Amino acid sequence: QRLIDPTTSPAQASIATGMTMCFGRGAATYLTGAKVTLDASGKPLISMPRRSLDQNGCTFQPHILIIPVGEPLKVRNSDGILHNIHTYSAKNPPINSAHPGSIPEVSLGPFTNPEVIKATCDVHGWMSCWIWVAGHPYVTVSGPGGAYKIPDLRPGKYRVEAWHETLGKISSEVAIAAGKESRLDFVFPARPAKAQPAGTK
Repeated sequence: QRLIDPTTSPAQASIATGMTMCFGRGAATYLTGAKVTLDASGKPLISMPRRSLDQNGCTFQPHILIIPVGEPLKVRNSDGILHNIHTYSAKNPPINSAHPGSIPEVSLGPFTNPEVIKATCDVHGWMSCWIWVAGHPYVTVSGPGGAYKIPDLRPGKYRVEAWHETLGKISSEVAIAAGKESRLDFVFPARPAKAQPAGTK
């Protein structure tokens, strides 16, 4: 797969990485669904793909959705039953809206400030997802095998941050050379198990 088109962006490069979580002595599992972003700007937000959130099988799909700042969010109801979209945000107005099965799609927002927003369905307590309102397009979500790519970067040094909903966030610096692909692997340390109270099994 070709990451760079030298005829249109000769000075741009990309970063490709893997994401793992370590367990004890070297054993690891690859993390799918970790959000990765870097401190960069200068690329039009219009270049970001527009995606919608779907309530399908009583789950939110995808579990982590990236939308550009200033854009509304389209939410589909593929289940055809009553759902509810309840957002918990600090920088954008919270939303708590019913989504009847008779309405295939609704539009929420727009979301005007960058932040990570948790969303739930009050009708089905197990349903939750994360909406990442991004101020630039240099953000992605790790896929199968923990892999991710951030293409079309100008040469230079960047600080890259990886976030996971239960493991927290870690960051590291990477140097990008013109016309080359750089690699940066993140390893999330396993969190220690919570101690059980005395007398419990």
